[in-house]
Amino acid sequence: MSGVGSTKAQLDSNNIQALDLDQLYEYNLKIFGDVFESLIGAVFIDSESIEITWGVLHNLMEPYIKIYANLDTLQDHSRTKLLELWNQKPFMRNLKCSHETQKASDQLDNDGTIIFKGMVDKECVLEVPYHKDAKNKVRIFYKHYYTLMNGFFTYLEKRQGGDAYLTKEKIVKMICDYRDKHFKIQSLEEIDKEEKE
Repeated sequence: MSGVGSTKAQLDSNNIQALDLDQLYEYNLKIFGDVFESLIGAVFIDSESIEITWGVLHNLMEPYIKIYANLDTLQDHSRTKLLELWNQKPFMRNLKCSHETQKASDQLDNDGTIIFKGMVDKECVLEVPYHKDAKNKVRIFYKHYYTLMNGFFTYLEKRQGGDAYLTKEKIVKMICDYRDKHFKIQSLEEIDKEEKE
């Protein structure tokens, strides 16, 4: 057995859950990089062979390369597009665009649903639920966040013609009003379907 199958079999047989790369944003990535470099260095020192080291590195990386090197996913850069769009608007430059996650607290038996929140500074303007095991949560969330903000900016420019005297509070209220009138937040089932496409 080699490649994806052997790596998954080894993880399963040792009762180890594979790393969910979608959730790495929650952690200090430098630590993961240091551990990974140390692991590869230890294999090289112990084996004294670049071929063996390459084989170990390939077996570790192959499952993730097949998922994250997919050209279709590389074309989707909604977070970058959102940040570029955000920074083009003079009235948004002093406001921070980010996201937060939290476990859904309104469920009696929490089935692992988590809520991604689109934040304007510390104010939430978008909430999207995901199953905890769903893949591509961050990518799909930013696709929705970009769609919301792009629509809002277009709407604002048509309605108001610019950025005249917009305070943070007024911007947040206007985004929320726009969201409530013009933006449909998908259900978990719709998000699951979108993720599979």
